[in-house]
Amino acid sequence: GATLGQEPKMNKEIYFKSGKNRLFGRLYVPDAYDRGVVFLHGGGASTSIRYAYLQSECYKNNIASFAFDFRGCGKSEGIFSDGSLVNREIDTTNAISYFLTETKLDNSHFYLWGASMGAHVACKLLNTINPYGVILQCAAAYGKEAENIPLNEEFTRIIRAPGSWENSTVFDDLSKYQGKVLVVYGDKDTVIPEEVKVRYRDCFAPLAMTNYIELKGGAHSLLFPQNEEEKKALEKMTEVGISFIKNSP
Repeated sequence: GATLGQEPKMNKEIYFKSGKNRLFGRLYVPDAYDRGVVFLHGGGASTSIRYAYLQSECYKNNIASFAFDFRGCGKSEGIFSDGSLVNREIDTTNAISYFLTETKLDNSHFYLWGASMGAHVACKLLNTINPYGVILQCAAAYGKEAENIPLNEEFTRIIRAPGSWENSTVFDDLSKYQGKVLVVYGDKDTVIPEEVKVRYRDCFAPLAMTNYIELKGGAHSLLFPQNEEEKKALEKMTEVGISFIKNSP
């Protein structure tokens, strides 16, 4: 594995195409690996850099990983508001295609790990892309009418309406999915309504091997700890997430 302060030789920053945009990503490939994970960042000001810690931990555990900036975010081309939920699904599909080509892994050896809005996007793709497993971190859910709206004031207005998430198709997508599921929330997450957490917890396919975890002291931004308690929550999530990926057949 890599020693602290040294860039492992296979870790590289790249650009890949998604429609007319070039998107930025960070690819971490250890010398020996037989599984991989693609990270999907959340909304707002999030970018792939949030995953630097998780990617280095995956690397140490012989898991290949890829984190990228959605269109209009971070170092990627495009306009932020153009990144509707549907367009984020397109970006994700292209990112996965790039990752699987580079690593020569197939669907049965890769996982999706989505945070907040990224978890919603991951759920929408489960049954078309069919990863071996999915990790839903602080998962959000958005109603049908929000899917095609640009990420602007109108989108914010729609998702802030009480109960707007109730007709979201993600719960149905997750119920149909036959792979492994890990759902992680911080117990101090005040961004995601309690009812959304319950819906996520209650909609697993009966056959899915499932875990649902609430991390003590964790806030919504688990990847961006602000104090000692939140740092412990991040460490716990990392340990649980990596174990979830490694201990699959």
